[in-house]
Amino acid sequence: MIICSNCNTEITATTKFCKNCGAKIVVPTPQPQATQHVTPPPIHTRAKSDNVKWYIIGGVVLLLGLGFLFKDKILAYEESTVASQTTTEVPEAVPAEAAPSWSAEGNIRAMANAQDNRDFDQLWGYYSPDMTRYWDMNNPTYGKLKKRYTSVWNKLSYSTNEITSVEHVSGNTYDMNTTFTYQMKKSGKTKTGYSTVRYKFDDYGRVVEVYGL
Repeated sequence: MIICSNCNTEITATTKFCKNCGAKIVVPTPQPQATQHVTPPPIHTRAKSDNVKWYIIGGVVLLLGLGFLFKDKILAYEESTVASQTTTEVPEAVPAEAAPSWSAEGNIRAMANAQDNRDFDQLWGYYSPDMTRYWDMNNPTYGKLKKRYTSVWNKLSYSTNEITSVEHVSGNTYDMNTTFTYQMKKSGKTKTGYSTVRYKFDDYGRVVEVYGL
């Protein structure tokens, strides 16, 4: 049903003229409804980025904390590693290319001085790595020879060599005549002895044999 716009009489929708006043009926064309666009709520990206930022900061703080926690253990490991590497090193003997010319008397006096100063590593530098004899020891190694010197030095308060002469025997063989003075730790007694020590060198001035006569 519709209403006549002229007399307000209720008539059927299919009627072309009003039955009351005769006015022409104009049926209004229905207008399409406007589509409503709903705008989605904004995505809060800032909150998400803030969360990521705090995760990163938390991870860095955790790593720093672990670093401080294990710092002492890491340093202790590094120190023990360095110590194990340095304590097992054996000083090298004087390399052949480093001593193309040498003086037997100069080497003998230097060795006597190293003995007086109890500097075994300096003394070892004058011995050949192929040394065959040291007094009663055959083919002495660095460790065995150092043990022998350390044992003797621990029994003495001091010791000195006063070389009176170095004599050439033959080839690379030389004799050292010395006055050896030392003091015993236990008794405190000082003793002096006279001895001749024979040195045999290789062609580069390194000792291959040493013994007393």
